[in-house]
Amino acid sequence: MLRTCLQGDQVSYAFGRIEAAPDLSLQRHVREVNMVPWPGVGGSIWEEFTFENKGTHYTVYYAQERDPSADVPLSGGVIVEQGGQELAHLRCDGGSVKSSGYGLPLFEAKERAGQVYSLESGSWQ
Repeated sequence: MLRTCLQGDQVSYAFGRIEAAPDLSLQRHVREVNMVPWPGVGGSIWEEFTFENKGTHYTVYYAQERDPSADVPLSGGVIVEQGGQELAHLRCDGGSVKSSGYGLPLFEAKERAGQVYSLESGSWQ
């Protein structure tokens, strides 16, 4: 199970077996979590955000289909990379992804923390 949570200016990531202590648990300030927000176009509303831990990057993503008749309206997963090489790409089981929905709460939290996203450069200032 993968669980992420935003509480105030803290973002947490926990991965492990259901009903057990997480195998990996991370907590970071919103300024320390890289995020690529939805650019406002396309068939789905999506975002991805990355936690770094000792040179390993955990990129969590989700997409919410804009078509109300979509078979799987909400999908997601995590990509694990180290040194630019993909170690794992785990996709969530269909129907298992839960989200706070749109708006993008992490985006808004990063803005409250004083960061500004540049679509041109694809980075936070």
